[in-house]
Amino acid sequence: MDEDKLFYSRLCDLDRKRWDKNVPVCSKFVGIEQQADIKFKNIEMWGGYEGAQRKIVIFLPDWAEDASDFYDSVSAVKIVSSDKTVHDHRDYLGSVMGLGVKREVIGDIAPVGEYAVMFCLKEIAPYIKENLTQVGRSSVTCSIIENPQDEEIEQNYREITGTVSSCRIDCIVSFLKGTSRGKAAEMLKSGLVKINAKETQDASKTLRSGDIISVRGLGKFIFDGEGGKSKKGRSVITVRKLV
Repeated sequence: MDEDKLFYSRLCDLDRKRWDKNVPVCSKFVGIEQQADIKFKNIEMWGGYEGAQRKIVIFLPDWAEDASDFYDSVSAVKIVSSDKTVHDHRDYLGSVMGLGVKREVIGDIAPVGEYAVMFCLKEIAPYIKENLTQVGRSSVTCSIIENPQDEEIEQNYREITGTVSSCRIDCIVSFLKGTSRGKAAEMLKSGLVKINAKETQDASKTLRSGDIISVRGLGKFIFDGEGGKSKKGRSVITVRKLV
């Protein structure tokens, strides 16, 4: 069974469980690329704060009117470096995975002033608190945040605005890569580009607002759509690069 089918099969199991047992159930964290394909009824996604990228899926039975009572399935761990260094996302993630923690139980990792906040499943938070003692070359101390929704979380993206001849994927990739449309089309044919986690080779495909573009070697971007026309009639677009 390939990865996509296994992912969907696990969600189907959770969907059946909430109906069979008439209780809310939660998935592990789901990446932003996969979220667009989740079409189950009566669900909500939550990542610990508004604007989170990685989220759990909360499957609600008919009697549950909203998912807010189940937001505590996600905890937040405050990570403070002894030398006040705020490290890169990869450093925090690498350090916690080095403890044997799986990626699927970790949500966003976001800077907040002079420390970082790591969102995770509630059951793994005490383990991270007790065992994460070093990130990069810095020794760190961890504590569980009681009310993570009160933290001022910075969005982990960089906004990019520019103009393209159209909102076709080859035009967007050309803009992001800073190359010609011909070379962008070659990248598509080589399987280097995904839209919403699915490889696409169709250079003429038009993007919709909210689509996630992954370009191998370049990163992931959220397409925010067309925001009007330039004086030369080109489409003004905004994308957010996930960092």
